[in-house]
Amino acid sequence: MVLLPIHIVFLELIIDLACSVVFEAEAEEAEIMQRKPIDPKERLFGKRTLAISVVQGIVALTVVPWFIRLPSTWVKPRMSPGLLPLSP
Repeated sequence: MVLLPIHIVFLELIIDLACSVVFEAEAEEAEIMQRKPIDPKERLFGKRTLAISVVQGIVALTVVPWFIRLPSTWVKPRMSPGLLPLSP
């Protein structure tokens, strides 16, 4: 599939609009302005968060290809009269 510049512009218009609508509709948290700022020396992601992310990535990389392949095992090849099935 070839994406022309007009396709990319159209996608950006849709994506930006959808994100704006979602973020604008989200209610703010209570007393958010009274919170203390985050320490600049604090890490953005902790070891636990990174470990969970790695596990989720590994699971996704193993499960998604399996699900893509799975339906092809359910479908039996149809044969037309007079035609031989193609051998893999």
